[in-house]
Amino acid sequence: MDVVGLGPGSSELLNIGLKDNIQKADLICVRTVRHPSAERFLSWCHEYDKEVIVLDDVYERSESFADVYDEMVACMTKAAKSGRVVLYAVPGSPSVGERTVTKLKDQKDFQVTVHPALSFLDLAWNVLDIDPIEGVTITDCYQLLTEASRYSGSVLVMQCYSMNLVEDLMVLAEENASRVIVLYHLGLPDEEVQVAKDYSWPLQKEPDHLSSIFIEDLKSPLSKLVLLWDTIRTLRVRCPWDAEQTHQSLSRHVLEESYEVVEAIDEVAIATDDDLGYAMEHLKEELGDLLIQVLFHANLAREEGWFSIDDVAVSTENKLRYRHPHVFGDVQVDSSAQVVSNWEQLKRLEKSRSSILDGVSKGLPTTIKLEKLYRKFKSIGGDMSHVKKQAADATLGLNNDSPVAEKLYLLSLEALEAKIDLDTLLRRLSQIITKEVSLMENEPKV
Repeated sequence: MDVVGLGPGSSELLNIGLKDNIQKADLICVRTVRHPSAERFLSWCHEYDKEVIVLDDVYERSESFADVYDEMVACMTKAAKSGRVVLYAVPGSPSVGERTVTKLKDQKDFQVTVHPALSFLDLAWNVLDIDPIEGVTITDCYQLLTEASRYSGSVLVMQCYSMNLVEDLMVLAEENASRVIVLYHLGLPDEEVQVAKDYSWPLQKEPDHLSSIFIEDLKSPLSKLVLLWDTIRTLRVRCPWDAEQTHQSLSRHVLEESYEVVEAIDEVAIATDDDLGYAMEHLKEELGDLLIQVLFHANLAREEGWFSIDDVAVSTENKLRYRHPHVFGDVQVDSSAQVVSNWEQLKRLEKSRSSILDGVSKGLPTTIKLEKLYRKFKSIGGDMSHVKKQAADATLGLNNDSPVAEKLYLLSLEALEAKIDLDTLLRRLSQIITKEVSLMENEPKV
């Protein structure tokens, strides 16, 4: 199979050598005729009386781009395996942003030869007056919007084919205060290159598949994390206190910072409109203190040669994907309860545990431990009726057999069934009593 490109736009940029490829082919597949040079290419195919298959209809009946690519590749694979000489023509260059070409090259049953072609990138560098060697990331619009945190610096975004996508890009650029340049129909008579003002589409014409956007100085959230990581490493070298720390010496700080995050969350939950800004700022600060602990421990492990922060990220992402087969796989779920049940079973298999109770920390506060045990009990179909019958035995001897203890036992079970956060409730009770004590202590003495 031979793969050729139709160039970046105007038919004048078509490689005349394509005629040789057409003459040698038995079957010609064209990904789309929605391209300015497609008409001339098709005329050459008809000139040599070649059979042509246009794949535009695949877009109409497919639910996602992944389905589009898979069906196109399947169609051409079938033709190539039949022994016919297949020529596949794509817009632009087959070496730039063509996922179908990448998938075809992965096939093992036939050889794929990719022929060079002029890309829209060559025109883009010219109108932007930049040298890509200085550092430019090239991606398509969908990829950038779904994985924005992976990108930073100057980004050239291809295939900005709808106003909805463009508006989402503009929001992203505005959040970063980035300069935006719109590239429309490069190499065609109606070519336009304009800076977007106020982060809106600057042209009268709607964006289409020949529209691209250049975003300068995109700032990824990850760049801030990298800066914090570098700061942690610097402190480890230059600060006497940081240099002395170990996993063991820091363990209490992890616990303290975790509790302070929980307290900050409680503040947000009960904050009035006037206090919400302060509460959220406090939560941000406490999350940062906890993040310091994560990075510090990862850096200690890096120094010891065990793992680093990127290993932590990779293992955590792999775990999340594995335990969410209903999102990243083909498992179907109807409720959050099914999600929890699947999670517990997958975790049990992953850890090779004989019981779902393995791994429940003995050091958890009582209410948190109770709630965790309850969720595991329910995930395997546990029935609370037998647990309720044991109220008398559980409360025997508490405060001279007061009926309040048995009532509290049963109310606790009802709270668990109603998904009431017992730990948060009791913490709030503590806050209220603390506030009342403070008010009483500050009352004027009579």
